[in-house]
Formats: sequence, structure tokens, C-alpha cells
Amino acid sequence: MIWSESPGRPGARRPGPARRALAGGSAVAALGLLIAGCGAGDQDGGAGGAGGWTYTDARGTEVSLPERPERIVAHASAASALIPLGITPVGVFGDVAMDEDPSLEGLDTSGITSVGASWGEVNVEAMAELEPDLVVTGYYPLEKQVGGFDPENSALVDNVEEVAPIASVKVTQPATGLIDDYIALGEKLGADLEAPEVAQDRADFESAVGDLKAALKDKPGLSAMAVSPTDQFYVANPADFPEFQDYRKWGLDLVVPENVEKRGYFEALSWERLDTYQADLVLYDGRAMATPPKKLAETQPTWRKLAAVEADQLAPWYTDTYTSHRRYAEHLRTLTKAVGNADDGVVRE
Repeated sequence: MIWSESPGRPGARRPGPARRALAGGSAVAALGLLIAGCGAGDQDGGAGGAGGWTYTDARGTEVSLPERPERIVAHASAASALIPLGITPVGVFGDVAMDEDPSLEGLDTSGITSVGASWGEVNVEAMAELEPDLVVTGYYPLEKQVGGFDPENSALVDNVEEVAPIASVKVTQPATGLIDDYIALGEKLGADLEAPEVAQDRADFESAVGDLKAALKDKPGLSAMAVSPTDQFYVANPADFPEFQDYRKWGLDLVVPENVEKRGYFEALSWERLDTYQADLVLYDGRAMATPPKKLAETQPTWRKLAAVEADQLAPWYTDTYTSHRRYAEHLRTLTKAVGNADDGVVRE
């Protein structure tokens, strides 16, 4: 399955040729030496705690270690969940550079080493040099794909798991459940859930949810549509995105496309058919791989055929970044402001 054909989840959601990260023979040989060195260090490090450390991940795989893992390498989305809990990874891999990744915006990433800055590519040698105890990422059950890895390159996953076991969290569930699962993992990794910052993040999130519900109650006729304009115009299927499962539960009426691709997530429309669906508010994909509204206005004349665009009722949407109470609250405040400012009768006018 080649995810580069559309912004479809999970992983790349980038137009253009798929990029593979296949380990060459010399890299594997060097990796073997690094792993051997790490193993010796672990034996010298000695005793584990009583009963050791175990975690059953989203794949049903039980990760068992002699003691609680301290050195974590994480996908950017997972790092976004762990850092607010006080768990700072030693390494991060993601779809873009750390300073460009919306998942990590506003978080302190100083001292963290990048071991991958392009989807599907992980520098296994660099990861091994960090001597990680555990790799944390998301998991997509439908595709049986570990987050951040090309599903057609299982060899890379195998190579990473020779360095450290992977602990995954199920992504395809409401974002509130995804956050709960990351919190449960964070607690097993030593996070203090009663720390003032963690408690404040939780309170801020609950307040943001309440504010959104109130704003939506004041706009009972408001409709919204999530889109990702790249090589084509992609309309998101709400049921396939964690954040939209929550939004619908809280009262947001989201457009449901009628012809979703077999792999799920989106319906692809040509630019000529861009106005197949209409809504009062458009949530546009704000990630670097998507075409921003300003450029669309300059290059796609049909962009203005959307009533919400003509009325300037737009708000950014960053999927895969709703993994902590802190980041989710920030997104909810942006959405609440957009809902409050929107005219809920644009489509009917």
C-alpha cells in the first residue's frame, strides 16, 4: 500500500513518490556492532526491579524488560504525548524536522536527538547510538502499521526492534481515548500524574471542551468540513480520525463524504468537483504537505466555489497532534474561536 498517493493515514499523507528506508548491508553490519555493545552495557548495568517491567501494546505484543525503561526514542506524535507528562525522549523520529513538526510545537525539545525527519525513514544506527530501552509510537490496526514506518518496509521495523522493543498505542480511536492510553503508558514509564503541570493541563483541557460545547450549542445549524488539499482535494471521513470522533460527540456537524477510498480516511475529488460538498466552516489541513489556503486562492480558481472560503470561515486542522491534554486544549481553543465567529447560515444563503 503506497500512502504517498494521497494524504490518507497513517504515515506520510504526502503527494509524490513513496520514499523507502531500506537498510544496506554495511549499515546492518555496523548496526550489529552497536547492538552488541548496547547488550553488553545492559548486562553490566545489572539488576531489574521485582518482577521487571511489562507493557502489552496495541498490537497485542507484550514488551518485557528487566526494569523500567529510562531511555526512550519516540515518534513525534508519541513524544508530544510524553513530554507534557515529564517523560523526555532521548531521540525522536517523524515526518519532518523537529522544529517544523506541529506535534512538537511549543514543547521543549532541547537535548533530544533526531533519528529521522522524513516519513518512513529512521536512522537505525543513530538510534542504536542512543542506547534506547524502548521505542514508543502509534499503531494503526486496519493497516497493521506501526506509526512512522512505511507498511511496505517491514525490514526497517525489524531492524529497529533489534535495537529496542517497540511499544505502540492504538491511534484509530477517539483522541480522548488515545490520550488516556498515552497517559497510562506514561505512568508506567514513571510519570507523576499528580504533578502540578499535568493536573493543570487536564483542567485546561476539560475547560476547553466545555467552551467548545457551549459554542456549538449557540450555533445549532453550523456545519463543518475537514479537507486536505494536496495533489487533489481530499475530504476527510470523520469516523476515521480520532479528533473528529470527539468533535461529533461534542456536537459538531461534520460532512461525511459518500465515496470514501477503500483504505478509508478520505474521498478524493478533482479540483473541478471541489464543491461537491459544502459547509459553513472549513477545517483545512495545516501540515507542510498540504497546500495552504493563500496558495489555493492564487492557484486554484475553484477554491472560491466553497461557501465557507468565500465567507472567510476557515480554521486549521493538524491531525496526529491530538495526543496530549495540552496540545488538544490548544486546538480546541482555536476551533471554539472559529465556531464562535462563524455564520451558521452560509450554506443556506
